[in-house]
Order: sequence, then structure tokens, then C-alpha cells
Amino acid sequence: MHNRLKEYIQAAGQSEKQALFNELAAALPSPLFITGCEIIPEDHPLKQEAWIVSDAFEAVTNGMFSFELSRQLDLIGEDSLLYPWAQLTKAVEAFYNRNSEEAFRILETLPEDSAPGRFREFFAALIESGDFSEEWLKLKNAVLDDAIDLKSGLEQLSEAAQAGMEDLMLETAGMIIRDIRKDHPDKAAEILIWTFEQLQESDVLSDKAAEMAQLLFGETEGLRLTALSTLSFDQDRSLIYWLLALHSYLQSRETREFEVKAYLRIICDVAETVTLEFELTEEYLSLLITHTESLVERLNHIYPDITSRVSLNHQNTTAGILSLLQGLAGEEQVHHGRAHKKTIQNTPAPVQLELFAF
Repeated sequence: MHNRLKEYIQAAGQSEKQALFNELAAALPSPLFITGCEIIPEDHPLKQEAWIVSDAFEAVTNGMFSFELSRQLDLIGEDSLLYPWAQLTKAVEAFYNRNSEEAFRILETLPEDSAPGRFREFFAALIESGDFSEEWLKLKNAVLDDAIDLKSGLEQLSEAAQAGMEDLMLETAGMIIRDIRKDHPDKAAEILIWTFEQLQESDVLSDKAAEMAQLLFGETEGLRLTALSTLSFDQDRSLIYWLLALHSYLQSRETREFEVKAYLRIICDVAETVTLEFELTEEYLSLLITHTESLVERLNHIYPDITSRVSLNHQNTTAGILSLLQGLAGEEQVHHGRAHKKTIQNTPAPVQLELFAF
């Protein structure tokens, strides 16, 4: 097979290359076969893709899968010999996240004549708790025997927190959350919040942690939980996460106006605190303007009645940004450098309280 790989790399004609591609795609036993192939130069795109898939698959099984690895896998297209293995890795990740629909969707993209394509039957039975043939039974037991014990996992998470070991905390929290999120979503969110709060006791929340939240809970929910986690420790950063969470929510297939307004009220309250109590850098103000403008553009497309009541000009200052956000939230504008809010209702709307729930 090494010789066929060499022929494939050196093939000049498209028809010859395609014929070799079809042969190799069906026979390639593992990405490791390519990473260990000395015939292929280390800087060749095929070997680089093989390392990406190998690293990603290992990360999936040890709970350290990241957005960066996910993005790299997405770059491996159908014209690559590693495409079936990249898709299998994504399917395994979806399975561990208990996202059966996503796992099935990805499995459908696996070429049947490829080595990963032969796992379709196994995964279908695994996801649907179906019957296993004798040849699949040992593999099933090996996969499910790795299920984490919640009690020991929480103990390990606590020990890692006491030692201040961020990587171990994130790895352990990720493994626990994966195991319980489908059946106990509130508890899973509570564990994430607790983990993030422990990390922030001694330092700011890392980008790696924020990315993990989105990977485990989905973009919108992950951003919301991160915004909640940072609210007591880093309000200026929390404001950015609230803006990103709402923007992500607006990109979903179904949105509800009363939920959008609840988000806007929270964003307005946090923005008031940030603009009045923090000395904002030019870099932060630029970031705030960018995300606010993006949000307004999206709102104007979906809910023009919300944006119709505000002036979109003169928003390149902290006062301008706050005035704009207050207008979007249905509150009074900024006067004389101070924010005077008008209470919309005597008690917070239930949906607004739900955004603070976990």
C-alpha cells in the first residue's frame, strides 16, 4: 500500500489519480498508516491532514477535543483520503456529547466502501440500543466500559481545583458534563459554572475554557453560560459574551421576540455598570462597537420594530453605545453622562430570569 500511496502522490493525470484515490480511500486502514509512512514528506498536505485526524481522534476519546481541532477537521474536504476518518471522528464526538441526531447525520456522509463506513452498522446499534452481532459485541463493551463514574470524577475535579490545575479541571469537567448533559442538563451547567468560577478565583477565564463551553453546550448556550460565569468576576468581558450570545441566538432557526428583549435588558444593565464603573481602553471600545453594530444589523433584519425606535448614529463612544443599548432595551437614554433607567415593569420578566438559570 505504501507504493500505491507514492504513486498517488506522484500521479500527474487526473484519471490515474482518481483511480488511485478510489482504491486507497477504500483500503486505508487508519490515519496512522499515513503518519508513519516515510515515503510521504512531513510537509505534504496529506500527512498534515493525517496528523490532524489522529490528534483529533485521540482528543475526542480523552475529553480534550477543542474548537481548533474541530475547525481543522472541517477543512478536510471530500477530495481528501482522510475525509472518511475526519467524519468518523466528528461522529464519535457527537456520540460522546449524546447528540444522536448529529451523529447519525455525520455517519450518513461516510462512504460505504471506506473503512470508517463499515462502522455505520455498529454506531446505529450503539445509538439506538439495538442488537449487536457477535463481532461487534467486544467493541461495544470496550466503548461503554469507559463511561465515567460521576462520584470519582467530581472528586478528581475538586482535587484539581484545589491544586489550581486548569487543564486537568477542564478535562475532568468536560468528561463529567459529556456523561450527564443529556439526562441532567441543569446539573451539567452547574458543574461548568462552578468550574469556571473556581478558575476565576485566581485568574481570568481562558479562551480555552470559553471554547469548551460552546463545544459542550452549543454556541448560544455555551456563550450564555460563559457570560453568567464571568458576570461577578469580569463584567466588561461578560458584556461581550452577552452580546455574542444574543447574536448567536438570532442566527438560530427559531427566535422569539420576548426572549430577544430579555437578552437586551440584561445587556443594557451590564453595559450600564461597565460604562460607568470601568475605564475602558480603546481596544475594548472598538470591540464593543464592532459587536454592537453586528447585533444591530442582525436585529434590524429580523426585528426592525426594535431598532426603529433608536438612532444608529453617534455610537462611537461609551455613552453612545449605552444610549443605543438602552434604546434597544426600551429604556430612557443617557443624560449628562449618567444613565437613568426607566423601569419597564415592577418585576423582572420570567424569561429574563431564565437566562440567569443553570
